[in-house]
Amino acid sequence: MARSVRTLPLASVSGGNPEFSPTNEQWKQIERAYGHALSDNVRQDIVAATINFLLFEPFERAAEPVSLARERVLTVQKAAKCAHDALVTAPIRPGRGARPPRPTAAACRPEGVPAPTEEEQPPTEGEPKPQSAVPPVAQPVAPPPEQVPPDEPAVTATSTFYAHHLIKWHFADETFWSRKFRGRNDKFVRLRRVLVSLLDACTSALAELDDPNLPGHREGECWRGWVLELTRIAKQHKLPIGARTDTTHGPSPFVELVRELQRYVLPEARRHTHSYEALAKAIQRARRGGGVSAHSRTISRDLGIPSDESLYRYATR
Repeated sequence: MARSVRTLPLASVSGGNPEFSPTNEQWKQIERAYGHALSDNVRQDIVAATINFLLFEPFERAAEPVSLARERVLTVQKAAKCAHDALVTAPIRPGRGARPPRPTAAACRPEGVPAPTEEEQPPTEGEPKPQSAVPPVAQPVAPPPEQVPPDEPAVTATSTFYAHHLIKWHFADETFWSRKFRGRNDKFVRLRRVLVSLLDACTSALAELDDPNLPGHREGECWRGWVLELTRIAKQHKLPIGARTDTTHGPSPFVELVRELQRYVLPEARRHTHSYEALAKAIQRARRGGGVSAHSRTISRDLGIPSDESLYRYATR
């Protein structure tokens, strides 16, 4: 069995609220498959449980791997270390009267930026700037297309946000690092202290991302919770809940109920539809292993994600 990928506890999806409202004819078809009549109260409970399932199921498919947030934290950590090392490394002092060497254009040029052409080279000191008889006409230049290296997965907004959230969560309060340097006017010392605190926050964020107990989304978790809720509804109204795999004496009514209900949900939300036996075994596993109850799921916008049309799920730490 392939090892499941660890995902972030934060996920985002776009769209409105899900809908599940079978017609009277569809309810009759569900009752024929189940072999039992369903009262209005039972129908309402089934609709509520199914809408709750459809509301949270998309987050499982949209959840991003922990590795993306980890790469973002490593990027921030590397940048902070470069800035810190640049401040603490003592420069080589030239001799008396000597001017420090000016950095060359090649040393200051960012990696991947081509060198300017001969026409674009700036004049050296003391050399007059050449004058053109005809002033050049500015031509609009289209920005180069953004290229992502094939070996590096693109870091999306959700994983970036979660990485920044962890860093800010572990970042030391300003009063902590400024108290040690109170009365000192060396701004570089204060800046280095901020960078040290940022490096510590990145280390703590990486430790939290590497924690195997970090809550995340598991594929099929909401479906199993839906099956448990349907089982509870049937049991409460004294309806059959059996899910045997042997069809010698006919299929189990509850398995047929789940199979028929899945016909009226989105195709991507369906599970184990390829055979009756696979569906019955999945129901049995859901009852043995449990699922996510409706009360344990939360939707939160308290993390400051700017969006009006997206729903966000965040597992409370």
